[in-house]
Amino acid sequence: NPAIGARPSVRFDGQHALELDLGFAVGADYTVLAVNGRDRVGFANFWLAGDRVGINENLVLGYERPDLLRQSHFGNDLDAVVENYAGTEVWSLDTYTFDRVAGKDIYHNGVPSATDNSTGALISNTGTTLGHFRAIPIYWFQGDLAEVIVFDRALSAAERLRVETQLAGKYGFPVQLDSYVPCNGPWTDHAHYVRE
Repeated sequence: NPAIGARPSVRFDGQHALELDLGFAVGADYTVLAVNGRDRVGFANFWLAGDRVGINENLVLGYERPDLLRQSHFGNDLDAVVENYAGTEVWSLDTYTFDRVAGKDIYHNGVPSATDNSTGALISNTGTTLGHFRAIPIYWFQGDLAEVIVFDRALSAAERLRVETQLAGKYGFPVQLDSYVPCNGPWTDHAHYVRE
């Protein structure tokens, strides 16, 4: 689906999802970045979720409401109030971090938007998909994903800013990052960040 910055994205239409294995996140730190476009008025418009219903057994990322971004371990929810979806697709660069010492953080378009010191790590994370939440009942994501990057650790502030800066430039986001970190190396594509 042609989308943001004249680059392709994957359109989720409320009927299809992509299976993922994010088992590494059990008991561990993580950072997830997503270039996403929400295209629905409604609740539970999550673009990433698993299939469990127990506390700390399901990593859930996306929009609880048209104006509320959520990072959840199924319970221990962290919410960030963001611009409302009102009928025209809204593109965002969202970053979610979890650190077993510091807790959770959400950055929306490069701006710190929510934080808490909840350090309850995932004790399970099965049946993860891009495209729907299928625990109780099934809620389908309606929108687009242009890029999702997952790290098996909590990135430092400098690392996070480098990746956000690269994604903002790649997709033409007019975002105001909380500070600029110059890239001192061959930072030419997201694969370089993944290897780091």
